[in-house]
Amino acid sequence: VISHGTWYNLFVNMQFRGIYNVVERLDRNFFESYFPAEGNDWYVVKTNDEVLDGGFSASRAWDEFQQFFADADLREPTNYEQAHRLIDVANYTSYMILNIWAENQDWPHNNWYAARPARPGGRWIFLSWDAEWGMGLVPAGSRMLSFIIDERANTSIGRPLARLMVNRDYQRFFVEELDRYLDGPLRYENVLAHIDKAATAVARDIEQE
Repeated sequence: VISHGTWYNLFVNMQFRGIYNVVERLDRNFFESYFPAEGNDWYVVKTNDEVLDGGFSASRAWDEFQQFFADADLREPTNYEQAHRLIDVANYTSYMILNIWAENQDWPHNNWYAARPARPGGRWIFLSWDAEWGMGLVPAGSRMLSFIIDERANTSIGRPLARLMVNRDYQRFFVEELDRYLDGPLRYENVLAHIDKAATAVARDIEQE
């Protein structure tokens, strides 16, 4: 699930002011729309652990999630099972692979959203946001994985990956998912085709921009 958007040319008093990418806000209305089966009550948290929707209940649920991943030894099977109850591990892994692959330099300390259904047993999911510092904008070499696990292991978004990586079952799952993505959506021909499609959408306005 992503925030969808489209391109607009902005004019102010008939003067061209550039190309703008207008996108959906990742708030409770967004999650209600994309996950109708989960109900209309959602907790939404963003960068700096700011509660966007859900108030005190969301804050408490987020703190419990953070505390678990700060304290638990995920080599223990019961703790690993609890991790799966707190977050959608498949979603989180896809989210991490994408941002690590793109070398998103303005993350995970910044530019993130997490949400979960407010009902008992709801699991946190994670969505990419504002990732223009990736794809080589800030060349830094290919060390994003160690960057997350070592240097950013105590950020709200990086901590679960650092903890999950001590579990052998999760290590295998991560590698399998990484292979699946690199041979599929993140295969270089597929990425280039997607970039070409995006470039074509704005090509005739770029000169004026």
